[in-house]
Amino acid sequence: MSWWYNRLSTSTEAVKRATKASVGSAKRPPHMRVSGLSAAGLPVFPSLAMVDPSSVASRGTVASTRAAYPVQGLSRRAIISMAHLQPRTMPTTLRIATRRSPLAMVQTRSVAETLCKQDPSLEVELVPVQTQGDIDKTAPVTGPISGKGVFIDALRDAITQGRAELAVHSMKDVPATAPDSLALQTFGRRADVRDALVVREDAQGRSLVDLPPDTVVGTSSIRRRALLATLVNGIATMPLRGNVDTRLRRLDEGVCDALLLASAGLDRLGLGERIAQRIDPEVLVPAPGQGALAVEFNARDDELKDRLRSGIHGDVEDCVRAERELTRRLGADCAVPLGAHGVRENGKLRMIAVVAAPDGSRLLRVELTGDDPIELGGQAADSLERLGARELLGNDG
Repeated sequence: MSWWYNRLSTSTEAVKRATKASVGSAKRPPHMRVSGLSAAGLPVFPSLAMVDPSSVASRGTVASTRAAYPVQGLSRRAIISMAHLQPRTMPTTLRIATRRSPLAMVQTRSVAETLCKQDPSLEVELVPVQTQGDIDKTAPVTGPISGKGVFIDALRDAITQGRAELAVHSMKDVPATAPDSLALQTFGRRADVRDALVVREDAQGRSLVDLPPDTVVGTSSIRRRALLATLVNGIATMPLRGNVDTRLRRLDEGVCDALLLASAGLDRLGLGERIAQRIDPEVLVPAPGQGALAVEFNARDDELKDRLRSGIHGDVEDCVRAERELTRRLGADCAVPLGAHGVRENGKLRMIAVVAAPDGSRLLRVELTGDDPIELGGQAADSLERLGARELLGNDG
C-alpha cells in the first residue's frame, strides 16, 4: 500500500523528524534520501518516505514518484502533494489547507483518502499553513494568543485568498461563528470524545481518583483545569502547550506527573496505548465538538458542497450543531471553561453542558433533551445563563 506524490517541497530536517516520529524503530531503505528538493521547510506526512534521488535528477521536482514506505490506513488512490502557498490553477486538483502538525496532517489525510475513494479520478494537494497558535507555542491559550480562531484564521485565509478550496480543522478549535462567505460541516464519524489521562510509567496512580495529592497535571486547556479542580482535591496543574509528541516527551522528562489530552488525537496518532484512563464524558465533560473533524469551504462552491455531503453522518452533525449553538449563544470560545456533550438516545438528542469558574470553585451543569439541535443548544444556553454562566465566562457585560 503506497502513496503517490505529485509534487513535494520539504526540508531535510523536517523529513527526518517526521519519518522518525512515524516509523519509530523501522529502518529506512538505503536509497531513501532527500536530493534536489526545496529547503522551504514545509512539513511532510508523519509516515513520508524519502524519494529515490534518480527520480529527481531527471526532472528537477518529484513527479509521480512512489513513496517507499506504506502509510497505515491509506489506499493507492489517494494522491497528495505538498505545495507552497502560492495559488495553483489545476481544475482537477482539490487543494486542502491544513496545519503543519503531525496530528493535523493525519486528520487531513483521512479526509483526502475518503474523497479519493469516492472519486478515484480526484487529485488532492495539501497546502500546509502555519497558524498563530503554531507560531507561539509558549504563551497559554488564555493569554496573549487567546481568542477565537487562534488555530483557524490562517486556514480560512487560504480559502478566501484562493490558495485552497478546502480546510480541515479539529471541530473543537473552530469558533462558533464563521464568515458568511464560508460553509462549515462535520466530516466522518466522531472519534472518542473523552479526555484522556496520561501518566508516566513510574506513576503511582493510573486514574484521577488514584493520583497522589501532590500530582502536577500538564494541560493547555482552561476547561480541563477548571473541571479537574472540581473533581479532585489537591491536584496542581501547569500550562503545557505544543504538539502531542512534545507534551508526551516533556511528561517523560519529568516536567509534570500526568497529562490531560483528547483521546481522539492520541488514537489518530496511534498513541492510544499511552492512555491510562479514558474519563467518562459525563464526569469530565469534553469541549464542544471534541472528537469531530470539520471541513470548511467557499459557501458558493456547490460542486464541492455536493462532494462533501457524503462525509456527513446525521447523528454526528446534529450533536455537534447543538454543542456549537450553545457556544455561540453564550459568546464563548475554546479558551473558556465550557464543556458540552451531545448524544442521540432513543431518537432524541440529549446534551450535558457545564460552565465552571476558572479555579473550580463553582460549577454550573444542565442536562436537556430535544429534537432540534439548534433549539436544544439554545435551551441549554438559556438554562446556564439563568444560573449565572455569563458571569463565570466573563462576558456578562
